[in-house]
Amino acid sequence: MMSEWQTVVLGDIATLRNGYAFKSSDFVEHGVPIIKIKNVKPNRINLDNLSYVSEEVAESTAKHEIQSDEILLTMSGNRADGSPESWVGKAAKFRVPGRFLLNQRVSALRAKEEIADVDFLAYHLSSWDTQLALINQANSSGGQANISPDTVRSLEVELPPLPEQKAIADVLISLDHKIDLLHRQNKTLEAMAETLFRQWFVEDASEDWPKFDLGELCQIKIGRTPPRKEFHWFSTDAEDVKWISIKDLATSGTFILDTAEKLTAEALEAFRIPVIPESTLVLSFKMTVGRVAITTERMISNEAIAHFLIENKLAVSIEFLYFYLKLFPYQTLGSTSSIVTSINSRMIRELPVFLPPSEMISQFTSEISSSFRRILANQRQIGTLEQLRDTLLPKLMSGEVRVSR
Repeated sequence: MMSEWQTVVLGDIATLRNGYAFKSSDFVEHGVPIIKIKNVKPNRINLDNLSYVSEEVAESTAKHEIQSDEILLTMSGNRADGSPESWVGKAAKFRVPGRFLLNQRVSALRAKEEIADVDFLAYHLSSWDTQLALINQANSSGGQANISPDTVRSLEVELPPLPEQKAIADVLISLDHKIDLLHRQNKTLEAMAETLFRQWFVEDASEDWPKFDLGELCQIKIGRTPPRKEFHWFSTDAEDVKWISIKDLATSGTFILDTAEKLTAEALEAFRIPVIPESTLVLSFKMTVGRVAITTERMISNEAIAHFLIENKLAVSIEFLYFYLKLFPYQTLGSTSSIVTSINSRMIRELPVFLPPSEMISQFTSEISSSFRRILANQRQIGTLEQLRDTLLPKLMSGEVRVSR
């Protein structure tokens, strides 16, 4: 470590405040949003599935309103034995405009600007080494890992001079800005393609189009899961086969490039797990219904995922099927108006498709194919940039790689 770097404790360079324990009766359908543990992800804030409280409750708890440039830290969660999304000690800078309140078991840190740069500190707290230090000090009584404010305040931080902190943060911010731009480009490209699909095949659909069962247009296969207690079937080795789960589909984007787990070649053979070819559409149909993605290499999946082998590409294309399955009203398959959490393979095979003329599908596919190629290229670039950022982060935070301003 360079001599000008100092070892300090977090409590000396940042202030910490706790969230508020809202009661269940405080929550309403619309109002002032609350940031909970589930909304804080590693190095990002997720605004999906927000909870809300009334304006009156918000006014009475105004001191728990989140300020810009605060760093949010989850004080409860799991140890590092499952998905990183559920671990304790996740940290992210709050960059979201608008009014938000802080829920219990999420703390907000504010850097003392004369000593610490907020962006440097946010990246430091979101690094794996820092999170692991918090995980190792967490109290797991009651089955859930918890960290105390005192534990956070006593966390040791290797702190370079302020100009170097800003220079380090600038490098990482530049990478994150590029990643964010590519994500937004992909969102726009897919939205444009979806708009075209809706116009041609939903709004302007003809009653004369013939009706088919989905199983008549493609071969549908379901994945499998080996016994979870038999650990030797599961792997993280790059040489083994990527095994798709619903969680993978939640973060994959249009194309799925990677999975959290893999299965060995022996598992494929022992459990006769169907192999999913490259450029094949997959769909989740249990627990969370309707997530779709397109494979980018030979893969496999668990039993909650179906994949579709198109036998007559002149009749239907993967791009057409992607939006058909993404937009299908799965709630109509349930016996009530409640949210459908599971459908079976027979229901998938019998999904009705009012098939447009092949010329329309061909023209639609041609119109959006360049957008899909660009989305895939962007996703690959995002993966490269994320890997670069995640490789640089611990090296920058330890002083192994130096930058100057």
